[in-house]
Amino acid sequence: MASTTHADWTLGSPAFQRMQRDWADLGDDLAAEDRVAAWAELHPELLGVSTPHGLADLFLALHRSEAWAQYDRAFGVLIRLVRGGGSDGELAWRIAAHILLPQMRKLAWRLKRNQFSYDEVLSTLLSSLFEVIGTYPLERRPAKVFTNIWMDTKKLAFRHLDAEYETQGELQRVRMPLHESESDDPAVVAAEDSYIQKVLTDLLIRATALELVGRDEPHLVHGDARADLVTLIVYAIDIGALTPREAKRVAEYYLRPASETGRFLAGDARTRQRASRATRPLRDPELIARYLASRDVNHLGLAV
Repeated sequence: MASTTHADWTLGSPAFQRMQRDWADLGDDLAAEDRVAAWAELHPELLGVSTPHGLADLFLALHRSEAWAQYDRAFGVLIRLVRGGGSDGELAWRIAAHILLPQMRKLAWRLKRNQFSYDEVLSTLLSSLFEVIGTYPLERRPAKVFTNIWMDTKKLAFRHLDAEYETQGELQRVRMPLHESESDDPAVVAAEDSYIQKVLTDLLIRATALELVGRDEPHLVHGDARADLVTLIVYAIDIGALTPREAKRVAEYYLRPASETGRFLAGDARTRQRASRATRPLRDPELIARYLASRDVNHLGLAV
């Protein structure tokens, strides 16, 4: 029996189909074209754009060229238009939702696999996105607008889903954003490098608070074995496979700087024994299966 793919579910989703139809209709909407052209005359950030689809193409081009400052300024224009309300606000919202649709599709698909309805999750993400854009403090947070909007949207959507389904434990496994290498959404790929680094920074802050690493710990690097191990230890704490005390024992031994690790490997049998006992839960087949099934490993490019 053939497996069901991401595309199968999204294309069969009434919510996704409605959004696709709405976006296609905008391509034939002369009034919408006039409004976007008027925006471009008023806002130099949108210079040269004359249609809704052309505006989406502008954001895609800015992603690909990594022109983040220009991207932030252009997205800021959309945010202000949404806040202004009226027909311009509605049109700006439809364009902003389309720009973030690839991210929402991926997250809704991932949560769907955790026993949530795809359309319910997508609708929750859309309503959360609308609320976030309407309240985003653009003057206070003018940089990394795309990343901030998406992270705030995820947080708000998770709170809504937690309250509705009372499944804090289920959602905990997918709270960390994933890097899905199979994604063919160009608008997503360009944003995820900076997004992954933000995740690594948050992970390091969490590990420091748990006293797994020292406060002078250097930045975690995507693809580095040290980042992989920190991810696994924090995940094990989150699901209760390790107590914070046990996790500290593992970290004390396996997360030491290379110069110190060599000394412990050579001569401290007692430390090795304590570390070995502490890692037993990490070797449990059920934990490993849950860890891999959660696909948190993919977000940091861990080997599966």
